[in-house]
Amino acid sequence: LTFEVGSGPNRWFVKCAPAGSGIDLNGEAERLAWAGPFTRVPRVLDAGVDGSGSWMVTAPVPGESAVADRWKDDPHTAVRAIGAGLRAFHDALPVAACPWSWSAEDRLGDARRRASNGQLAPPRWHRIHQHLEIDEALELLASPPAVDALVVCHGDACAPNTLLDADGL
Repeated sequence: LTFEVGSGPNRWFVKCAPAGSGIDLNGEAERLAWAGPFTRVPRVLDAGVDGSGSWMVTAPVPGESAVADRWKDDPHTAVRAIGAGLRAFHDALPVAACPWSWSAEDRLGDARRRASNGQLAPPRWHRIHQHLEIDEALELLASPPAVDALVVCHGDACAPNTLLDADGL
């Protein structure tokens, strides 16, 4: 849940995640702070966690969401901007200096760990995969395609997380 607080120069955004949601806002704050010197990301003003969940406060970033009505009416511009933004993001962030990994090998290891802890729920998977047993799904994941280029992963690259300027850039 993200909401805007204040207005004008006294404006900021608060993002909240309930306890037990699995959303790590402190980790997100760390990743934003790391990426900030290399590319435009929201500047984290504060973050914390308590018994009810976690929260993060960020300064606003100029632009309008790619899912605003204006860009929904002009999807060609929005899609081009999303692609160009991701390309710029990947080009700007130094892969060798990234302290986190999102490799297929690491994600498969995490999936196996969650499977052994009974934390995978096939009924919650996409419908085309729900027929698979957990072992079958893990076997399919065990042979990922070769990596053609390493990049720093955005983690949540989607239209609502893309901001466009007035010219659609």
